[in-house]
Amino acid sequence: MFLSYYGLDRDLFKKEISEKEAYKSSNYKEMMSRLEYIKEIKGIGLFVGEHGIGKTYTLRCFKEKTNKELYKIIYISVGNLTVFEFLNVISKELGLDTGNCYRNEMESNIQSEIKRMISNHKDIIQILDNAQNLSREMIQSLKFLYDFDMDSVDYVSIVICGSSEIEDELKKKRYEHIKQRIILKYHLKPLTREETKEYIKTRLKLSGQNKMIYTEAALNALYNISKGNIRILNNIIKTTLIVGYQQKKEMIDEEIVRMAKEEVEI
Repeated sequence: MFLSYYGLDRDLFKKEISEKEAYKSSNYKEMMSRLEYIKEIKGIGLFVGEHGIGKTYTLRCFKEKTNKELYKIIYISVGNLTVFEFLNVISKELGLDTGNCYRNEMESNIQSEIKRMISNHKDIIQILDNAQNLSREMIQSLKFLYDFDMDSVDYVSIVICGSSEIEDELKKKRYEHIKQRIILKYHLKPLTREETKEYIKTRLKLSGQNKMIYTEAALNALYNISKGNIRILNNIIKTTLIVGYQQKKEMIDEEIVRMAKEEVEI
């Protein structure tokens, strides 16, 4: 009901947005261009940024737009996986039957399948999202993904994406073999004040509303609260629409934003 009240035909302030409808912020463009570079050059790319600024969304858009005939993308959101579970996920993504395989057998089978796919002109891109959750053993296990043939060839593009904890962890001497393979590092930034306003305007248009329904003071308040963090911004915008509807406001002003902030856990 609150969507139609403001002339919106759908909710676009959520993360399930297609690549075609993505807001192309400078951050999005910079990360996407570097992902394309990693895809072509191979090696390891490290992407670091705070929670909620669009890392996972950009990875999803990258996966969506990548030619699936030429590339096999293995996306893993790292949670509490054990090394064995990690290998099992990769094996299943490659269509391998893990059966009762031991760890070294799984690694060998994965390497063989990767070589076979590459010989058939299909490259592998391994994406590790929320990589700050990688355990020491899991980080060490990444070596098997690229350490083939006496270390002479990079077979796989690896994208490591997470918060600053993973960057700090990889600085440790025990991971020197991984650091040497990192060919680029990119730090993601939140939206600027102007990008925040443009993001809201773009999302409203895609939702069917060509008029701005937020006052300038409200837009500034939304940026001041969210600091350009897209997740926080989306959450509070949806709440402002609900509160504005309840208050029967045609324009959402700074007071509505303040009231919405009190309802959103930030």
